[in-house]
Amino acid sequence: MTLGLSTIVGLLTMLATPAVAGGAAVAAAQPAGCAATTSGTHVTGTGPAPTASCVDDAITGEPSVTLTEADNGKTITLRIGQTLGISLPAAYRPTAVSGPALVKALTRGGYPTDQPLFEVYRTGTAGSADVSTMTDYACLHTTPRCALPQRLWRVHVDVVGIGG
Repeated sequence: MTLGLSTIVGLLTMLATPAVAGGAAVAAAQPAGCAATTSGTHVTGTGPAPTASCVDDAITGEPSVTLTEADNGKTITLRIGQTLGISLPAAYRPTAVSGPALVKALTRGGYPTDQPLFEVYRTGTAGSADVSTMTDYACLHTTPRCALPQRLWRVHVDVVGIGG
């Protein structure tokens, strides 16, 4: 499917238009202390009006701790409020996490993009989580398969309270 320039401009305009419900623009009150935002979401239906919240999902600055391939097998401890960066070569798939202690906030690169993998996790709740991934190569998905070995990478993360 090929989209013409006027179609693309129309779609971008629609996304930048304030939300509409019942023919009237919906202006959600911005909570105090929050930056103003523009929503391209259209609200329909008869349910309750959405409530505004102030959640800053932007990643600012460097992660509190950044792990690399050399950290495979380690256990680290973070405090609630810290961020965890993961920087691995391009052959690694995006990571998977088990446990509620970490929430993925950013993924860039990794297999199959040919770009180094960079991810950021936010600490969620006190507890623990395992973060894992493995290498992958295009030749592993062809017939016949190549004989490149796959490397597993895993770290265990303990998240403690601020006073912990």
